[in-house]
Amino acid sequence: MRPLLIELQPKPVVLEGIKVLADRFRRRRMANSMVVQAYGSRELRAMPSDVLDFLRHHSFVHLTHCGLGGPFYNCIWSRGRPVKPQIWVDEFPAFGGLDDLVGLPTSMVYLVEVYGYGSQIRVYTNDFMRYAAPHPLTSFVAP
Repeated sequence: MRPLLIELQPKPVVLEGIKVLADRFRRRRMANSMVVQAYGSRELRAMPSDVLDFLRHHSFVHLTHCGLGGPFYNCIWSRGRPVKPQIWVDEFPAFGGLDDLVGLPTSMVYLVEVYGYGSQIRVYTNDFMRYAAPHPLTSFVAP
């Protein structure tokens, strides 16, 4: 049997598209009046865990319980009280809040943006970036 050699060619269009998307996200962060912290792939992969653990240990988000009991930290501490943050994954609202970030491995995430000390958290997966890079972002809703 002869070995099969498959040569893969990089797709510069996708790589350029990801850079354009990342620049759009950076411009949105800069235009925002809130404090915004962005964590890229390098920071995320330094902690092989899920996104919620990353936020708990490596960001300035103060996670807390929303009310009595419960094992989950599904609120942030803001202005002296627990507040449920807005969570967005790939430009869509995550209605489960912070609980939706449990089990989402940091290895699958391209970028995490934390707005206003955690009042809004935006997560972008590698798959989203690869899909959105060659497509216009006008089809995605962003507040």
